[in-house]
Amino acid sequence: MKTGANSFRTTVLAAAVAMAFAQASMASVPVITTVTFDAGTNQLTLVGTNLQDPQPTKFPLEVFFGNSNTALAVLPGATTTKAVVQLPYAPAPGGYLIQAYTKIGDGVEEFWITVGAVGPTGATGATGATGPIGATGPTGAIGPTGPTGATGAIGPTGPTGPQGATGATGPTGAAGSGGLSAFKVFSSVGTTPWIVPAGINGVMVDIWGGSGGGSSATDVAAGGGGGGGGYVRAVLPVTPGQQMDVTVGGGGDGGSHSGTCVAVIASSGGQGGNSSVGTTGTDLNSRIQANGGVGGQAGGDSVTAGHGGSGGGYTDDYGANGLLGRTGSSGSNGGTLGFAGSGGGVPQGSFEIGLSGGGGGNSPCASGGSGSSGTVILTW
Repeated sequence: MKTGANSFRTTVLAAAVAMAFAQASMASVPVITTVTFDAGTNQLTLVGTNLQDPQPTKFPLEVFFGNSNTALAVLPGATTTKAVVQLPYAPAPGGYLIQAYTKIGDGVEEFWITVGAVGPTGATGATGATGPIGATGPTGAIGPTGPTGATGAIGPTGPTGPQGATGATGPTGAAGSGGLSAFKVFSSVGTTPWIVPAGINGVMVDIWGGSGGGSSATDVAAGGGGGGGGYVRAVLPVTPGQQMDVTVGGGGDGGSHSGTCVAVIASSGGQGGNSSVGTTGTDLNSRIQANGGVGGQAGGDSVTAGHGGSGGGYTDDYGANGLLGRTGSSGSNGGTLGFAGSGGGVPQGSFEIGLSGGGGGNSPCASGGSGSSGTVILTW
């Protein structure tokens, strides 16, 4: 019997301990008596009992609003009788269910609130009386030095001092070559002799080569334009009485064809002639030259449009001074009839004197245009 009595006391003691542990582990059920909504901060203030469990770390307060499954944030400072929670948005006017618990298994508190529309702003209250003037604070530290001001306007010029003594005369400078006083234009195709006038030791030359002619059209395709002639400027050393040969290159002829206008193969335009200035004779190593532009090229069959000819360049075999050379612009390619290639123009950087390559033929079996002849201008 002694052993049985000890077993009974052990069982009763264990049951008492388990009940005490279960009571210590149970969370309190929140009870909400009032809820206030602040429309300015979107915050709800809950007033009641058991809002903060004695074991808040183990059984924190969780509050749900409306149909949301996300718990609202409980602001710091909650007590057993008051807690403030933050809504993530401004709710529309209407009725909403608030649910609160510290441990879902111990019970859930439900509370309905109605959110009304925000009323109008009340009138501004009267301005309060002005308070007394406070005591004067201590003097602050001296601030840093400001930036230097702008320089003032320049004062008036003082009186002119006395004239100094005349300096010694400097040495006589070298005799100049003299300025340019005359010019002559050569525009006739061919070679013309020119005699250097007395007292002239240098002559400036501007030379344009002849432009190429445009290629002819087929019965279905337009011709290409001829290339513009080259350009060169330089100063040539000469002696009075010396004879110079001035050659002006002609413009290239436009391409043409003969026979009936059926499946015609176009012909290319002619090459523009070279223009030059040099000493008398046939020695090519004593002249400066602007080359003629290439004629527009035929397409090679009866349906292919013509190609534009390339522009002429320049050469200097005279030993000129201050050389400035430019290559003529290329003629443009032809297309279908009505869209013929245009001739290349005067090189960029030269005088604009209206020289250009011949245009391509633009109507069925039409001949290409002739290129412009070159020009030479001598200035001394």
